[in-house]
Amino acid sequence: MLQSWTRAQMLALGFVAAAVGSCGCAASVVVPASYSNFQAKDRTFQCEQPAGWEVISGGAPGAPSRATFKSGAAKIEIVADIMGSLFGGVSRGNDDVEPPVVAVHQLGKSKAAEELPGYEEDAPQVIQVALGEGRQSEFKAPGVRGYRATVLTNDRSVSVLARAPEANWAAIKPAFQHVIDSLAPGSRL
Repeated sequence: MLQSWTRAQMLALGFVAAAVGSCGCAASVVVPASYSNFQAKDRTFQCEQPAGWEVISGGAPGAPSRATFKSGAAKIEIVADIMGSLFGGVSRGNDDVEPPVVAVHQLGKSKAAEELPGYEEDAPQVIQVALGEGRQSEFKAPGVRGYRATVLTNDRSVSVLARAPEANWAAIKPAFQHVIDSLAPGSRL
């Protein structure tokens, strides 16, 4: 015999279902054991991508080149665009004490804070990759940890936002660093 549900029981069931659905535990993060080469469609950059992760790439003439590598709730987003490089060029002057990448990296912090409420970032560190000199910051937001990196080339700004659930941070941190460290100029045809 079917039991009739009261309105309160239905609401309680709805809250439980919503809580389970939003816990972020739907798909687990796979820590990569190996990497393969990724080449941006417009060949502005290349890097090593985690093997077994979903890859989404895009870009067209006049549009930013981008790559996203995903595993569960872990994600590495890389965008190469001309705007950051233009801004870096404008900030370059004869009396500059800091390289232009510092200003471009600072601009990216505002964008990350808009995307991740409660965003807090450590002081940027100087990085040197095959693509050029850059800046990298470790960050946290409620339930999330990650890296944000910026590298300027002669004609592009390459920005990386790599993030994962806080529970996976210790395990996935070396993979994020590996991808950032592997940033290099794309091979020309």
